Amino acid sequence: MAIQYELLIGVDALKELSFIDTNVDAHLVAIAILRTQDNEIEPVLGTPLFKKLLADVAAQNVSGYYETLLNDYVVKYLVPLVEIALAPHLNWEIRNKAVGTSSDATITAGDQRSVYGITETINKEAQPYKRRLVGWLCDNADNLPEYTEGTTDKEEIAPDHDTGSSLDWGFIG
Repeated sequence: MAIQYELLIGVDALKELSFIDTNVDAHLVAIAILRTQDNEIEPVLGTPLFKKLLADVAAQNVSGYYETLLNDYVVKYLVPLVEIALAPHLNWEIRNKAVGTSSDATITAGDQRSVYGITETINKEAQPYKRRLVGWLCDNADNLPEYTEGTTDKEEIAPDHDTGSSLDWGFIG
């Protein structure tokens, strides 16, 4: 059984816009996109607007304000978030009998502190994109009814208007 899910940006397009090397497994990138859009983008947009964008992307019918939102704001914020999501996972492999670092003849895996450092740097670069996204949403709320319609189910997420300066991580010592 194949699980179907919609991504706001394709793997190849994301690689083209990011520091993620073309040799990174597309499946891993897709997982990072899916988790990031669900855990970081949906809370900013709110569930109704997020679902609207996903449906429009699936139908290849993104236009008007939604196209501007997706291309000029969501994607620009999503790309560095996916880099952050992937960074710690590319050093590690979960195998049958253990979890451990993988080895490659042409690169030495960074330690936990190094990976944390690069993710913090990318996070600082991502935050202006979040501020622009939230600002644009607030400025254009009248043209995006899903942004202001509210949630109807407890599982839905209301839009987060916070433009905080970092993701909620503790320091890795």
